[in-house]
Amino acid sequence: MMKMNTKKKIFAIAIIFSGVFAIAAQTATAKSVVVYTDNRTYHLGDEDFQSRNWKSLHGECYTAFFDVPFSTRSLILKLQTYGAEAKNRISLNGEWVDTLPPQGLKKPNKWTGYRSVYITLDSYIYGDDKLKICAARVKYPEFPGDKDDFQIRKIRIMIER
Repeated sequence: MMKMNTKKKIFAIAIIFSGVFAIAAQTATAKSVVVYTDNRTYHLGDEDFQSRNWKSLHGECYTAFFDVPFSTRSLILKLQTYGAEAKNRISLNGEWVDTLPPQGLKKPNKWTGYRSVYITLDSYIYGDDKLKICAARVKYPEFPGDKDDFQIRKIRIMIER
């Protein structure tokens, strides 16, 4: 075993700790910060179904109020959907920013795993914000003005640090 004098030991420990600090700093900058969580289930759309698979109608839109602790130009919306057939609208602070894509099947009456929508904004946001998810009109309506009926749950809004 090699012997080190005290100065060399202190120098070696300083290098190790600085390396650990640098790795921790890199990891922290790459992580997402959750700024909003809601685990409840919501039925969005315009028809109230009498079925054990469907919650009572919440309305055409779901609204989330959240606080962004630092300036950012991007959000990540993660959620699970059931029955999403249309390109349902996502707005932030009253401005349309993206769509929640359909599940890809006609009458997709099953829960998805987590779906992610990466939202890039034209300008920075900071502080109090409002995100809305609203039911859009369906491609093949059953009646005039028919909106998509779908459910959402396990909603997360995140920002990159």
